[in-house]
Amino acid sequence: MSRMRFRAWPGAIAGSVEIRNIGASRSFKADSLSVARHVSTGGTLNGARTDSEVDLGEFEKWDEYGWSDAIPFYISTLDLEYSDVGNDFRNQHAEVLSTYANSSPLPSERYPMSIDKVQLPKSPNKLVAPDGEVLRRRRTTLVPDRTPLHLNDLAEILSEATKRLVAFRTPSLASDPLNAMVNFGPSLDVYCAVYEVTGLEAGIYRYDLRDSSLILLSRGNFREEMRIALVGQPAPITAAVTVLYVSEIHRHQWRYRHARALRGLWIDGAKVVNHLLWSLSRRDITPHMSPAVNDSLTCEIMGLDPDLDNEVVYTVSFGGPKRSGAA
Repeated sequence: MSRMRFRAWPGAIAGSVEIRNIGASRSFKADSLSVARHVSTGGTLNGARTDSEVDLGEFEKWDEYGWSDAIPFYISTLDLEYSDVGNDFRNQHAEVLSTYANSSPLPSERYPMSIDKVQLPKSPNKLVAPDGEVLRRRRTTLVPDRTPLHLNDLAEILSEATKRLVAFRTPSLASDPLNAMVNFGPSLDVYCAVYEVTGLEAGIYRYDLRDSSLILLSRGNFREEMRIALVGQPAPITAAVTVLYVSEIHRHQWRYRHARALRGLWIDGAKVVNHLLWSLSRRDITPHMSPAVNDSLTCEIMGLDPDLDNEVVYTVSFGGPKRSGAA
C-alpha cells in the first residue's frame, strides 16, 4: 500500500472513527475529537471511550507504526468550517475562489527544462469507442507479457489516454481561478519509465501534454529500481514501460481545501487512469496496474523531491499488443 501522508487544510469536520484492535475481529466507534486530542497530549488509545465502553488495548502500536504523526495535522483542522455553505452555492463558490486567488495565484503545471526532448509521431485516431468486446477481454496481470512495444504504439496510447487531460489544460482554465473547479485531473502529471521501446532510448521521461512529446529526465534502464519502488512487484522486469501518474499536491489542495481532498485525489486519479486502461484494452494489451509504491523512492527515481510536494497516485506497466488490429 502506498504510504499515506497527511497535510493540514481547512474544513475538516469532527465525527467518529472506527478502531479495530490488532488481530481482533470486533471494531468499535469512538469520537474522533476526543481520541485525537487524547493521543495528541501523550495518551494512548487504551483510555479512549467507545460506544461499548470496551478497553481498546495495545493501540500504542499506532506510535510504533508511525500513524500518530498524523494526529497534530488532524487536530489543527477540527475547529474549522467549510467556507462554501448555504443555498447560494454558485455565488459563494465564486467568492471563495476569488478569496483563494487573492491570497495566492492558481498554480499550474511546471515542466522541466531539457534539451533532450522526443517529439512523438502523430497518427489518426483509428480506434472506435469502447464496446462490449473490449470490456469482455479487459484483464490485468501481475507479470505483463514481454511483447515488443514500438514508439508509434506508445505515442498513440499516450495520446488517447491523455486526450481529456489535454482538453482541460487550456490557457483559460489554467489561468482563471473562477474556472479552477471546471477541470479534469488538474494536479496529475504523467511520467514514463521506459525499459524497452523500439525507437526510444531507455530512461525516465515526463510526458508533455502541450505537444505530445517526452522530456528525457534520466538515461538508463530502471527495471530493478522500479521493481523495488513498486514494493517488489515484478511487473517492471517484463514490461516495456511503466506509466506513472503523479499529483503535485499544491495544485490539488489549492482547489480542494476540505476533509475530502485526499479522497477526491484518488477518485480523480482513477478516472484519468481508466482512459489509459481503455486504450490498452483496445489493443489487446494486458497491463499491471497498482497504486502500491514507495513514494519517496519513486520520486527520487523521477528526479522529484521526496517530500510532501508530490504523490505517486497510480502506476500502469505494460508491453506491446499481442496482435495487430486489436480494436
